[in-house]
Amino acid sequence: MSSVENQTQPAVDVQEQQEKKAHIDFKMVTFSLAGRDYGIDIMKVKEISKAKNFTIVPNTSPYVEGVYNLRGEIISIINLRKMFHLEYSEERKKDAVDILILRLDETVIGMIVDSVDNVVGIDSSTIQPRHPLFADINMKYISGVVEVKKKLYVILDVERVFGVDEDDLERMRIIQEAPAAEKGPVNKARISGDELEFDFITETLATFKSFYVTDINRDWCLRRLDGWKKLRKTQKKPVQLESVEDAEGFLEEYYSVYTNMLWGEDYRKQMEELVPAPTKGSIDVWCPNCGKGHDPYSIACILTLKYPDRRIKVWASDHELLNISAAPNLVLPNQGVPKYFLEAKYVQATTDGYQFVKAVKDLILFEYHDILHGTPLPELDIILARDVLSFYNQTVQEKLVTQFQEKLTGGGLLIVGDNEVLKNPGFSEVKSGKIIAYRKEKD
Repeated sequence: MSSVENQTQPAVDVQEQQEKKAHIDFKMVTFSLAGRDYGIDIMKVKEISKAKNFTIVPNTSPYVEGVYNLRGEIISIINLRKMFHLEYSEERKKDAVDILILRLDETVIGMIVDSVDNVVGIDSSTIQPRHPLFADINMKYISGVVEVKKKLYVILDVERVFGVDEDDLERMRIIQEAPAAEKGPVNKARISGDELEFDFITETLATFKSFYVTDINRDWCLRRLDGWKKLRKTQKKPVQLESVEDAEGFLEEYYSVYTNMLWGEDYRKQMEELVPAPTKGSIDVWCPNCGKGHDPYSIACILTLKYPDRRIKVWASDHELLNISAAPNLVLPNQGVPKYFLEAKYVQATTDGYQFVKAVKDLILFEYHDILHGTPLPELDIILARDVLSFYNQTVQEKLVTQFQEKLTGGGLLIVGDNEVLKNPGFSEVKSGKIIAYRKEKD
């Protein structure tokens, strides 16, 4: 016998030969649920995933856990334990769960199971009819049972499982097609495509950029969504945010004017109209999350110009150590200094650009500080927190606004972002040009 004849058959052929020998003509994805093993025709399974934190859809059946953004595709999530009336603990919501993503005609549905196990190939002739032994779930959901390697599998008929409630199935299709859905309610108790689309935008903004949509910025976000949809249509890209870059693009128009820049002459005049008249010998200012220092330098110089006989003190804090380390020696490009800074000789030329003179630097104390830990500062006349609140969740936003209010003296001014709105009692809205600020009401 030749050496070639003695060689072992290629391993790649082994499985194929075994399947032919066993007449395998049906493959199923197997999973477990409440201690029982199940199978689903693999042709119905689009993919397997793991996820948590689903967006709730109002007025759906209890077993509709919500919807989920799977790489830009909106997926309805069904809790199979709840659908089958099996024991379920709300504690399960805390952890990521196994999901079988099914494609049923034009509808994509996610099905929560206890665990996804394997892909099993069988001879379809070995499938037995459904049996009352499995009466813990509705018999019409079962297409048959099969034993493989001493393990009994219940094969689900997923078309029947997800065809029991036409109302919910229609709602799932509406969710799937949300970007193209018409505005307004769908029949009675339906969520509109626009609302669902907005929910996913808010969810992904928090995920990618830690930007939280609340009453403080909701109006801007809704306006921005309209423009964003038009932009993405021209770009032939999905409306949903699929990356950090998408989220940054969505927020590009959010930031206040002169962000990371010294304030221009227009902003200076508007700010001068707003700052409170001093009632004491000093004007005390706090700039939380001050970034690289442009806002603290701007307000310090503007106050010095308006009230040259008063002591100006600015506390500038940030939780980014690199920002605080660099801010005292901020270098400005030659073309980035407004005229009034030059005329007042607040800056001086260096080989790299302009820097602030010592007299201005002495007005500002830059320090590392996390505003979540409170602040030991005295009563303040101005708190300059432009675009700060939106990057904290709603609970923290409320805590910070309360903290700001407590720190301000009566008549003191809270300046938030150009696209942030406060409706808290104890504050009166004041405007100057495009600047909207909030003055603490006097006791």
